[in-house]
Amino acid sequence: MLKDKKNKLKIIATEENLSAEITIEGIDFPVKLHGQVDRVDELNGVLRIIDYKTGMVSSTNLRVPEFENLRDEKHLKAIQVLLYAYLFTKSKNYNFTQPLEAGIYSFKNLNSGFLPIDFALPRKKPETNITEEKLEEFITELKIYIKEIYNPEIDFIEPADLRY
Repeated sequence: MLKDKKNKLKIIATEENLSAEITIEGIDFPVKLHGQVDRVDELNGVLRIIDYKTGMVSSTNLRVPEFENLRDEKHLKAIQVLLYAYLFTKSKNYNFTQPLEAGIYSFKNLNSGFLPIDFALPRKKPETNITEEKLEEFITELKIYIKEIYNPEIDFIEPADLRY
């Protein structure tokens, strides 16, 4: 996409720390979410939240047609960039007047370029625009996970690829 000389790219931030608090029914205190986004830029009027990965990431890792499936290990990277998008919109009081995307540049898959979150079903036209409604759906699902983490009756099992 950047090969066209008419593209306009504006770097807005790099290595920016973002945070927001959420309240979760059944938890007696606010939960603070935070993260450090690698880059925020604007390409041809589209605001992009970007994370860099040294490992291999493909577009299938970022296809999330249904948030109920976020727990699948293949979606761990999608959770991260969606969280960054949520934190950015809350930290900056973003008003969704311009298109918003979030995604990854994978250094082991550079030929694919920017890999955005895609909400479309497989074999459908990509849906990469992040809306306020999509982020609310995401946070609703995230709250379920957090509630389970705080529930002593439920065993917390860390995904294998996050262990050190």
